[in-house]
Amino acid sequence: MTIRARPGSAIARRISRRSLLRAGGLGLAGLAGAALLGCAAEEAGVTVTASTPTPLLTPSPTVEATPTPVARRLDGTLRVHLAAAPASLDPYVAATVEARTVAGLFYSRLYRADSTPDRGPWATGVTPDLAEGAETADGRTWNVRIRPGVRFQDAAGTMDREVTADDVVASFSRLTAFDSPAALSVSHWTRAVATDERTVRFTLAAPNAGFLDELADIGRLLVVPREAVDGDLDLRGTAAGSGPWMLEHYDPGEGLRVRANPARVGVERPSIEALEIAFLDDPAALRRFREGALDLTSVRADEVLPLRAEQHDVQWRGALPPLMSFLYFSAAVPGVDVPWADERFRQAVSLLQDRDALTQEAYNLRALRDAGLEAPVRWNNLVPAGFERWWLDPAADAHGDSARFFRHDPAEARRLLDAAGYAGEAIPFVLPDAVYGTAFDAVADGIVASLSEAGIALQVERQDFASRYLTDTFRGQFTGIAFGHQSAFAEVGDYFQRMFGRDETNHGRVRDPAIDDLVDRQAVALDESERRDLVHEIQRLNAERMYYVPSQAGAGYLWTAYRPDLRGIVQTRGAGAGAEVYPALSFAE
Repeated sequence: MTIRARPGSAIARRISRRSLLRAGGLGLAGLAGAALLGCAAEEAGVTVTASTPTPLLTPSPTVEATPTPVARRLDGTLRVHLAAAPASLDPYVAATVEARTVAGLFYSRLYRADSTPDRGPWATGVTPDLAEGAETADGRTWNVRIRPGVRFQDAAGTMDREVTADDVVASFSRLTAFDSPAALSVSHWTRAVATDERTVRFTLAAPNAGFLDELADIGRLLVVPREAVDGDLDLRGTAAGSGPWMLEHYDPGEGLRVRANPARVGVERPSIEALEIAFLDDPAALRRFREGALDLTSVRADEVLPLRAEQHDVQWRGALPPLMSFLYFSAAVPGVDVPWADERFRQAVSLLQDRDALTQEAYNLRALRDAGLEAPVRWNNLVPAGFERWWLDPAADAHGDSARFFRHDPAEARRLLDAAGYAGEAIPFVLPDAVYGTAFDAVADGIVASLSEAGIALQVERQDFASRYLTDTFRGQFTGIAFGHQSAFAEVGDYFQRMFGRDETNHGRVRDPAIDDLVDRQAVALDESERRDLVHEIQRLNAERMYYVPSQAGAGYLWTAYRPDLRGIVQTRGAGAGAEVYPALSFAE
């Protein structure tokens, strides 16, 4: 099928109002709580510091209106929800958001996200949790010291002793076991040994400046007692951790109740004594929130304005997730001349995107701002706009000359197409069918329309996600142009490994010596300021050559509503709400 839009047609100018209304947001459970570094390398004299970019977290402004009365419970229990029960309470059995959120209630990590009020969850670095600190001389061998006095406790009271380095090593063996759902994500962690009772030495396959960010990832190393590895402690139906909460009651059909762990030493103890998590789908959760039976909930984009109009005193937080979509191009075949082999063609594809219009329409941002919620349009780069700590703003002067390829300029795009010798030949355009949601589909429709109107003859193919797109196209086995989503990663280097690595996850089979050099250098840059400069240069160089053309699906805000009397609101990344969001919350007196 070859699609061409009529010059000046409505679909070529912007996405339809129907697409706008259909485009809902992703759930905010993983970012806001319904749901990476303080290190000194003494031997090398290297200090790794956190960054302080412009905040993205958007507190709602004061609204002078008569609030809708909602019944307030007086028992001091925080009530939240998850979409489903975890497959197991054992943190090394399942990798779902629900399983990781629940595991974070009970089990410590060595490091955790540094959640800060009025800062976006991806703007900050990490802070010690079970660890006291970490040292490295070369980025390959890391010595992590464990805080003294932290104790394990479980619901039955059968485990009550201090956490030691042997427990971390035993947890490492669970994480890296063949049947561990997260084993692949730590395949470069080659060894962990206890050098004394409070020190673990990790050895990596290669130097890695982002290792502490990986330790803080809720989906990787959670510290369980060694008895769960080499003893008879079964964690599938109980919890025996050193995290902020202790299990009181668990019903897979209803939910769970936990209480604050009184044994927390040296790390944050929950301000609220009890927490209840109900297993509810989104419609049921929103209904319960409206009734006052939940204290916070993620809210779909198309439900934000109705709820805000109904309950004016609700507190809102919006955040950009570290998600991006992108166009990519099939690898060149020797002896076959394809237009996208010329970087001018790829630059033209980028110039044909009206990123502001795509984002406004797909995520209803104008209406949200009119209602008093801050929701600025931010353009994804090779690093998504939500990952503030490493993102380079394509609209900023600091991006340099290559920033011009992000601007909407159809005339310049047409000039570049002509200069590249594109004569209107048909080009396959591949994307997954109905898997990423209506916002993704709306942006895809807008891109197809704008490219078609500029004279690029697209043969659109929507592939089944599981059987074709994920197995073939996403792994570089396709011809033409493809459009897809990029995973959210806890460590910025993972984006570059995925897009420029030396294996089949390199979507476009891109090999560029200059980018390879920058990727290798940032991976071992232990000084964060130096590393950020290298990460920014990678984004500039990709923008100049447009191997991957960043787009705006994924650049919509995810919203969470909080009851008016909640205080201490912070946001976190991934599924870390149980360890980072809920312990910080308190009720106003």
